[in-house]
Parts: sequence; structure tokens; C-alpha cells
Amino acid sequence: MTHGIQYCVIVVDMGMPGMDGIEFLSHARKLSPQTVFAMLTGNADQQTAVRALNEGRVHRFLNKPCSTSMVVETITACIAHFRGNEEPEPKIALVDAPQEPPEDDHAQSAAHQLREAAEKGIAAAQFNLGVLYASGTGVPKDAVKAVEWYRKAALQGFPQAQFNLSLAYEEGHGVLRDDTEAYAWMNLATVKLREAAKLRNAMEDAMPPTQLPAGQARARELAAQIQARARWGWSREMR
Repeated sequence: MTHGIQYCVIVVDMGMPGMDGIEFLSHARKLSPQTVFAMLTGNADQQTAVRALNEGRVHRFLNKPCSTSMVVETITACIAHFRGNEEPEPKIALVDAPQEPPEDDHAQSAAHQLREAAEKGIAAAQFNLGVLYASGTGVPKDAVKAVEWYRKAALQGFPQAQFNLSLAYEEGHGVLRDDTEAYAWMNLATVKLREAAKLRNAMEDAMPPTQLPAGQARARELAAQIQARARWGWSREMR
């Protein structure tokens, strides 16, 4: 890029040695302002999503683990978005050519599609819809609705949603602050998210010794609820 090469799409990782994804985006956009960016991250916290969307102007946001088909679909969508932003080639009777919808319309359309999938019970869609409500992308910013969708996905065992729900309880965003509930959800998230373990340990260090057993008990209670829901869903599919 420093030699003038212009890429139509760049997929950038959030956690990289020497320079994180947000910092890379800030430099890359100066060199190639027309490039469409997608971000891949394992952090899965709403602060990272908001920074990527607001500071980096990321067109798509992917959470690890992410399937190959989802990555391909995302890159394909980014290429289509890039081509829509290119200057059209001179054509006769171009006056009636359809115009690319504004960026807000893209965000609203994406939010609508996510809502349809979320209402069908797809955990990943529920989580991502929560991220949209937390950031105000394509929908009115609403911390309460963000927590609502995080909870739906978290109760299906979606670790990123458990992580974000824990942060919401810890910070009192969209829900009353509750250290016990924050610890319980973060404890569940550690099963699949390595970065959650550091925050859980920090929570343990900050909690009074008398409160820790309550947090552990609540984590077991939530784990039992998730397992029960999973068994019920499996048995319903079998019928």
C-alpha cells in the first residue's frame, strides 16, 4: 500500500503484534481511502466492535471462531460494496441507472436481516444484533435491547454473548450493575474464550471473599439452564 497499490478489500485481525487492527486501519485508510475493510477478532467485546465501526469505518465485523463460508461471504459482500462505490464507466443513457443506496440504508438492511435470523433463534444473529443496538449501527442505540439480545444468545451457550453480558453487568450498561452476575457470565465465557479468563481472574481478585461463592453458584445455575435448554432443543428436533 505504501507503494501505491490499491486493494478493494482488506480483512484485518484485531490482535496483531506491534500494531492492533484499529491502528492499522487508521493508517491504511489514509493510503487507500476507497478500500472496504472487514475486521476479524477474538476479543468479542462491544468496545472493540464500536471502535472498529466508528474509528475504522469497518464494513463488516467477524468474531472468532468464524467459518470459512462466513469469511468468503463477507469478502464477497465487501467486493460488491467496493464496486458500488467505484466511478461508473461512461455509458449511454446512464441517467436512469440505479444508484447505490447510502451507507445508512446498508446498515438498516443488515440490521433487518439480523433481526429476522435472531427471532428464529439463531444465537450468532442474536449476539450481532445486540452489538448493533450497543453501537447504534442501523438501529437506534439502546443498551437495554442490546442486553436483551445478548441474554438470548448467552442462554444458548454463545460465548461472545456471555462475555458481553458480563461486561454489561459489570459496567451497568442496559442493566443494573451486579458483580455476582457479571462474574457468573464471565466464568461461563472462559470455557471457549481464553481472553475471558483474565477478566474472570481480575473479578475474583476484586470480589470480597464472601461474594465469590455466590458468583460460582450462580455460574453453575446458569450452566445447568443452558444445558437444559440444549437438551430440550435437541429432543424437540428429534420429534
